[in-house]
Amino acid sequence: MPALCAAIVCVSVVATAQSGAPVVPRVQIQPDQLRWVAGGNGIQTAAVLGDPSKPGIYVTRLRFARGTRIAPHLHPDERVAVVLSGSMDFGYGDSFDESALTHMVAGSTWTEPPNTAHFALVKDEDIVIQVTGIGPSGSRPTAVRN
Repeated sequence: MPALCAAIVCVSVVATAQSGAPVVPRVQIQPDQLRWVAGGNGIQTAAVLGDPSKPGIYVTRLRFARGTRIAPHLHPDERVAVVLSGSMDFGYGDSFDESALTHMVAGSTWTEPPNTAHFALVKDEDIVIQVTGIGPSGSRPTAVRN
C-alpha cells in the first residue's frame, strides 16, 4: 500500500507538471528540522511541504497524544494518510461509531476522499501520521457531533 501512495503522489506531480502548473520543489528535511505547532485537542502539526490552505500539493505530519478522540469531520480535498509511528483506530462515517473503527499500525495507509466524513481514536500510545493532499484543504465537523 505505501507503494500505491508513492504512485499516487508521482501521478499527481506528473499531471501537475504537464498542465503547466508549478511542480514540487526540491526539499530535504530531517525529522529534527520539523517545527511542531500545538493545535487544539492535543494535536500537533508540522509542515513538511507546501501549505494546505493554498493550491498545490502539501505534506503534513500530525502528532496525537494517547487518549485523543477525533470527532467526525471532513476535508474538501482528497488525502492519503500513512501511520509513521504508533497505532490508532480509524473509521469512516458521520457519527463516531467504535464498531466501525479499524486498527491502523505503523506502516498502515488510508485514504480520505473529498468530503468523506471520518473519525479516529488514539488509545494506547502516541502516534505520528503523515498526510498528503492537494490544497486548498480545510476541515469542518459533520452535522452529527458525538
